[in-house]
Parts: sequence; structure tokens; C-alpha cells
Amino acid sequence: MNVRTILLTGAAVLLAQSAMAKTPEISGDYYFNMSEFCQPVIDPWPGGSTLLYNGLHSATTAVADFDSSTGKVSATGDTISGDQMVTNSTAGNVTATSYSLSGAYSNTATTLTIGTATYTIDYKTVVKGLARSFHFYTTATEGGATAANCAIEGNASLERRS
Repeated sequence: MNVRTILLTGAAVLLAQSAMAKTPEISGDYYFNMSEFCQPVIDPWPGGSTLLYNGLHSATTAVADFDSSTGKVSATGDTISGDQMVTNSTAGNVTATSYSLSGAYSNTATTLTIGTATYTIDYKTVVKGLARSFHFYTTATEGGATAANCAIEGNASLERRS
């Protein structure tokens, strides 16, 4: 066999394997945690530094019910959040609030979309086509005119199959 034949055979095998690969199903109750980190925005001009946006750090823990038959997800849990930069006027601003989510979802081999937010997804464990655990992440901009770069990432683990 020559090199060209070996390369063509290898390419054909890879194409056949990718054609057989199916996007993992996300369905059931998943325990998930999600963190969001937004950079503070400081304007160094004119005449000294001005803090335009304090930044944000939030951590959410929840249980999400993904219903693959309807393409809907609902979640409830708790979020703890606060500013990244603490000034005299924002000291003690860490709060705990209830978290809830309800809306449409869809997933592909590389993305998870919940409502209008699209995340890159990495499936950690898949058993018989069902995602048992996965990691998701994205970046966003928050703060309006004082736009801050944010990173949002989370992990989910199947607790109960629907």
C-alpha cells in the first residue's frame, strides 16, 4: 500500500465514524453549578482613575429538568453574587437569591443553547447516547456603556432520568 491509499482509507474510516456518531441526548434532572466572572472597568482618564463598573462574580447551584421530548428546561436553585471590586460604598454587597430558569433548549455535538444564550459544550460522560455529565462555557459582555468582558462556565451531572 502506498501513502495515498493509507490516507484515503483513514479518511474514509473517520468519515464513517463521524456519520455514525450521534449528538448525546440531554434529558432528565441534572444537578448543575455555574459561575460568572465579569471584569471590573476602570477609566484612567482624565485626571485619575474612575471605577465605571465594579465587575461581578456569581455562583449558582441548581437542579435543572431537561425535557428532550418538548425541548424545554426549567431550573430552581440559589445564586450568591457580589461585586469584584469592593469600595467603601459597596462593602458587604454579597447577596444570596433564589435562581429560576424556564425556557427552550437545544444541543448539538458542540453547543448547548438555553433561551438565547449559546454555550460551547464538552460532554464528559455519555452512556447509551445519554449525557451523564457535561461542561459548558461562553463569554459575554455586560455593563452597557461600560462594557465588561465576562466568562460564564458550568458543569452538570445527571441525577435522575426522566
